[in-house]
Amino acid sequence: SERLPSLSELAAAAHMSPSHFHRMFKATLGVTPRAYAAAGRARRARQTLKTTPSVTHALHEAGYDSSSAFYADATKALG
Repeated sequence: SERLPSLSELAAAAHMSPSHFHRMFKATLGVTPRAYAAAGRARRARQTLKTTPSVTHALHEAGYDSSSAFYADATKALG
């Protein structure tokens, strides 16, 4: 998805309240929905960086809105 769904949207799709969905998601997967999405985006960035000659193209392909968002996450997620 180009846009990450909000916690309310995810909870509505699962027919739960946002707080209950958040608790169940974290209990099941061990991370919050936001952290799960960030890890997926970082994984896509790592894969795309291997095959794309441009960092700018790779970060947009991975779902980052801007280079500053990518570099903020890259220091944490990519090492």
